[in-house]
Amino acid sequence: MNTDKKTSKIKMGIISVITAIFIWTAITYINPPELTTTISNLPVRFAGEEELRERGLTVVDRSGITGLSVTVEGRRDTLLSLSGGIFVEVDVSSVTEAGEYDLAGNVTLPSQALSIDDVKFDTVPVTVDKIAVKEIPIRAVQTGSSENRLVKTVPLDETVVLTGAKSEIEAVSYGEAAADITGLTENSEVETGYVLMDDSGTPITSNETISATKTKVRISCEVYDAVTLPVRAELSEEMAKDYEIDRSGVSITPSTVEIGLKDIGVSEVTALITDAKGSGDYTLEEKSNMYIPDNVKTVRVRADIEKRVSKNVTIDVKPENLADGFSAQIGKISVSASGIEKNLVPEKINAAVDLSGLGKGTYTLPVSISSVDAQVTGSYTASVTIN
Repeated sequence: MNTDKKTSKIKMGIISVITAIFIWTAITYINPPELTTTISNLPVRFAGEEELRERGLTVVDRSGITGLSVTVEGRRDTLLSLSGGIFVEVDVSSVTEAGEYDLAGNVTLPSQALSIDDVKFDTVPVTVDKIAVKEIPIRAVQTGSSENRLVKTVPLDETVVLTGAKSEIEAVSYGEAAADITGLTENSEVETGYVLMDDSGTPITSNETISATKTKVRISCEVYDAVTLPVRAELSEEMAKDYEIDRSGVSITPSTVEIGLKDIGVSEVTALITDAKGSGDYTLEEKSNMYIPDNVKTVRVRADIEKRVSKNVTIDVKPENLADGFSAQIGKISVSASGIEKNLVPEKINAAVDLSGLGKGTYTLPVSISSVDAQVTGSYTASVTIN
């Protein structure tokens, strides 16, 4: 009997403890206790921005406003569910000029069930900048590849107009739009977004105020056959008036390049030399039906560029097609030639007369002149005696 009484007391004790816990939990749930907590890095919202924009101004560096904290009091369940809705409101309608300001900030609570215990900041640092407008160019880049083909991508929308804070606008140099050319076999047009880039080609990451007239641009994709061709150095039209290349000492790196072609008759690519140095990086000339990618548009050339001179050169004339059993005596002629000084010698200029069908006698015949290294001007004749 004593054992049964002890067991009964233990059971009653356990039931009492469980009941007490249940009652305490119920009371806490129905009427939770008041708590105090500190919320840090409150978000900031601005009032009066329309008035600011009417004055040609805008708030910048919003993400840089940190360290605003407040201590609030309320029931635990309210704090847990509504603390994320607390923010600081700053009125900027009175600001009339660009600059840095310390303005009053009002903490706004999402529920009347919360109250402010302590505001841990005096003012809010606000930076105001002028609104600027800037037109930037669009550059097209490619992603992917198309086998045995090169694709020329050109923006059809060449520019876009940006509006935003002057400090942010000035950092933007151009917009970069990417076109995927994977498997492309025919000319096409794509519409795509673009990334704002700075002068160094780095994407702009700080952009709180900038808006654009277009969020997407059109890109033309023109397909060419990929062909590897040798590179030949030539003087630009202006340089060719007074100078020539000494072909005996020309080196080009790389000597061949892969370009896009639509005309299979093209056999070489021209590197235009634009100065008398003849040594340096020079641009390849892109002709009709040809596409030269940016990564091969320049080659390194080493060449001797010499001033063109003109002089008279006395040369021998050779007989051609002289009938068997005859001999020919031909007088020398003097021709007007131009080119590099060392090439204006008789050995570099070929002259000949055609004696086909001619017998004994003296003739005045036209002279055919050719030269690889010199330019000969004028028409010439030679006196020929056949014996």
